[in-house]
Amino acid sequence: MTDPLSRLRRFLSELKRRKVYRMAAFYAAVAFVLIQVADLTFVRLGLPAWTVTFVIVLAAVGFPLTLVTTWSLEITPEGLRRTSAHDAERKNAGASLESSSDSEPQAGERSIAVLPFRSIGRGEPSALGEGMHDALLTRLSNVSGLKVISRTSVRQYRETDKTTAQIARELGVKWVVEGAFQEMDDEIQVNAQLIDPRTDTHRWAASYRRNLTTGGLFDLQSELTKEVTYSLEAELTPGEKNRVERRPTRDLDAYRLYTEGRRKLGRRSFDVEPGRTVEEAAASFQLAIERDGDFALAWAGLADAAVVHQRMLKWTELATDPDTAERIGLTATALKDLPDPEEAARRALELDPELAEAHASIGVLRLEQMDAPSAADALHRSADLKPSYWEAHHWLGELYLKIGQPRRALEHITLAVELNPRHAFARHWLYDAYLAVGEAEKSLQEARRQQGMGLEDRLAIMGEVRALTNLGRTRAARELAEEEIAEVGIETIWGGWAGAYLVQILAAEDEEERAREYLRQLVASAAGPGMIAWAHAGLGDGNEAVRTYREMDPKAWSLIGVTHAIRYPYAVGLNALEDASGYADLLRLMNGAWGLNPDGSLPESVEDRAVSAPEAGAND
Repeated sequence: MTDPLSRLRRFLSELKRRKVYRMAAFYAAVAFVLIQVADLTFVRLGLPAWTVTFVIVLAAVGFPLTLVTTWSLEITPEGLRRTSAHDAERKNAGASLESSSDSEPQAGERSIAVLPFRSIGRGEPSALGEGMHDALLTRLSNVSGLKVISRTSVRQYRETDKTTAQIARELGVKWVVEGAFQEMDDEIQVNAQLIDPRTDTHRWAASYRRNLTTGGLFDLQSELTKEVTYSLEAELTPGEKNRVERRPTRDLDAYRLYTEGRRKLGRRSFDVEPGRTVEEAAASFQLAIERDGDFALAWAGLADAAVVHQRMLKWTELATDPDTAERIGLTATALKDLPDPEEAARRALELDPELAEAHASIGVLRLEQMDAPSAADALHRSADLKPSYWEAHHWLGELYLKIGQPRRALEHITLAVELNPRHAFARHWLYDAYLAVGEAEKSLQEARRQQGMGLEDRLAIMGEVRALTNLGRTRAARELAEEEIAEVGIETIWGGWAGAYLVQILAAEDEEERAREYLRQLVASAAGPGMIAWAHAGLGDGNEAVRTYREMDPKAWSLIGVTHAIRYPYAVGLNALEDASGYADLLRLMNGAWGLNPDGSLPESVEDRAVSAPEAGAND
């Protein structure tokens, strides 16, 4: 939480930025002169005495109105406009997925959104009904001929007044599945229909009644999946048919616990206490495993939670201030009981060698270990097995971005966002990837879109600053960075990065002394070496930046702030780093740390198997 003093500092900084102080002084001076002129001349001109009083009252009334107008508007060459246009743009840019953008979800012929099932005869959602919805999504995601939107993005429509046409447009799909679920003693009934939102007519509809057993429930899920698939004229390969018909567990409560864990893990971001979210997800997976020790999906979920936990610990170690550590929500002693993610992932693969989630668990673990060849192998295998598994594409995008292949990264990240348009981290990689490929305007648009969607602010604000700086809009970039420091302090992670960006921005504006003052503040606040190195490069001292990067623990080279500087100095305006004498050696060291060839390419055996992002929604 932001303390009152920080809020006051931010407010005072905003008054200064919007030039309210300057206008107040100017208004007071003009009003004083006018009152003096009125007092000296009005009587001599034969005007009534009350006219002087009227001028004084008018000046007093106009003072607050002028300040309010100054706060709200500013004069530009184009005329009056709202002050802090970049703030308004941030709020509006992503207010709806309906706004235009190259990354806006595009509707493929077999793109589909399965809306949460309505519970009949209950005042709240049925746990089994939610499980049915999640299971249908999971099974449909195995079909290579379909593009299926993830549960994270469709859950927002559980209670909505929006039409199917609006929902389809926002999610970028051609088809929508609606369903209702009812529990009746030892039976269940499901009504489902496949809707064409353009005409609001159903292409297929059916009603099912089954015994409330694991066999009855999972067989119904399989039947629904095949009905939807065939209705869209997609085909099932033998392997896909086998995965669609598989019964994942013998225990319904275990399955419910697993789906709860996935939902919790899917909500992780810096704005929703990620440590607590991961802890709750891990607990759900562990309870599922206690009920069914052979439940491969639960083991894969537990492995993912353990890997995310390791990442959070790394970020927590970088948080030098208690507020940021609390925001991330973990300490070095948290979640002691989590198993080794390697063991959990291996157990999942032993139970089901064809489980896409288990291969993805191995892949993200190798990504965290900076083993690029193994990560690429496992994640591509996951995406092959389950084409609409957004996590596999999300992590592939992150991998390729961090090893210097931004175009390939953008392919996978774009698909991940299409499959899960409301996930904060997926969208974070999107604006980072756009910046890396040299499309700063699109990067800016996506950073603002994320903020406007209400998904997350901190990372997206930093992304906006980087994009604005690259575009030469240094005034707006500086204002944002200054606001961030005023709110959280330069000693925090976010304030530290804002300080590093300010050094670069001020140097570009030929304010070197102010830039060096911020660098001194960063050093005094024990800022991370990545921030210090960025600041040196921003000041034009590429050799000092290279020295700082080389002295870092190589594990820290996997952090995106370091990756962007070393891999893409041209895209973030750190040309001095690229021109430094030791830069080529630094890049080779980084490639070696990732298990890459000296030139940054993947080993040939891996490259042959690592294809571009698949076209979800097209048959093989």
